Amino acid sequence: MLCMLFNLKDFRLSNQLSQVKLAHESGVSLPTIQNIEAGKANPTVEVLEKLLNVFGLRFQILIQPFNGDRASAFGVPLLINNISNEVIVNKSTLKIECRKWLGQMREKTLSEREEIAVVAFLKGLKDHYPTFYHNEIAAPLFDLIIGKFSNDGRVIKLRRIALANMSRYL
Repeated sequence: MLCMLFNLKDFRLSNQLSQVKLAHESGVSLPTIQNIEAGKANPTVEVLEKLLNVFGLRFQILIQPFNGDRASAFGVPLLINNISNEVIVNKSTLKIECRKWLGQMREKTLSEREEIAVVAFLKGLKDHYPTFYHNEIAAPLFDLIIGKFSNDGRVIKLRRIALANMSRYL
């Protein structure tokens, strides 16, 4: 499911729009809006564009560079120092970050150390939280990427560190 960076219901209510009025102004069906707000829909880019146009906003996809501090906050074992308490971590942001890391692995923009840390994290996620991994993260390409890495000592050690941290978030 696509994770929206804002809550449609809260945004709609703060703009004093009913679901019916939003449906009418956007051209998106009322059941679709209800399902998006309930977290049951996987809206297309076109639907998101229609909804955002009502608020005078536009849809844009931005690719962000790898953030080692953010990865570490999720349990990707890159840093040994303490993690800042200011980082907000939840399942939605974890999903976004995992997909971003895997895209960067595919594009070969991570260092070897970063790749090993991400692979260790994803292997731990896949083994210990298979439902979340398969429903939210998995894609055939991703499984191919992480499957290329053997379970050598570095991956196993980093996987253990990641598992100790990720249990706080899943």
